[in-house]
Amino acid sequence: SHGIRGPKLLFNFFEIFLIFLREKPTTVISTGASVAFPAFVIGRLFFKTRLIFFESVTRVKYPSLTARIVYFLSDEFYYPWKELAQFFPKGKVYNILENL
Repeated sequence: SHGIRGPKLLFNFFEIFLIFLREKPTTVISTGASVAFPAFVIGRLFFKTRLIFFESVTRVKYPSLTARIVYFLSDEFYYPWKELAQFFPKGKVYNILENL
């Protein structure tokens, strides 16, 4: 990952586009970080990929920047704590720590 901001973001888009061309994924599952944003954009716009996002369990009261962006691109969106429901009305609570 090269960052969600700045010039390296363009490199991420290019690199991920090449990976999608080679691998042709039908589903992408992400737990966040900067690589999720370009992967979700490319998957949505060019490949009709099913996109699933899990927000980090470390986000208890406020969502990550990545989650706030990819929420609108996701086919399925999960967040770990009910406190985040106000930010993601179409998402679902799924706390992996409670499902071990």
